[in-house]
Amino acid sequence: MDILVTIASTVFEPMQKPTLAFLIMGVLLAALGSKFEIPEPVYKFIVILLLLKVGMGAGISIRDADLLSLIIPALGAAFVGIAIVLIGSCTLARWQGVSNIDGLATAGLFGAVSASLSLEK
Repeated sequence: MDILVTIASTVFEPMQKPTLAFLIMGVLLAALGSKFEIPEPVYKFIVILLLLKVGMGAGISIRDADLLSLIIPALGAAFVGIAIVLIGSCTLARWQGVSNIDGLATAGLFGAVSASLSLEK
């Protein structure tokens, strides 16, 4: 029974985070064909807040960390990010129906996310 509780908490815990909730709602709105748009000033404000949150969080983490212990994980994260972008440029960007720019942007996003996750561990 404990394993079921562990699985359920692992599945539902991330769903309580606002980032994932917005992602799921965006996917649902797009799938339903909604024409929902966020006004440009609100959109810019949200982007600035997100960039500040990421930048400040990273800056505080680096300030509190031992820089010598970060060198190997940082190099590994950079390698993973670059490798994913290169693989994506050779595969995803060349699929039919996917524009070159969309393929490269998607590969860049996955490369950045993978690199940040590998650095986080």
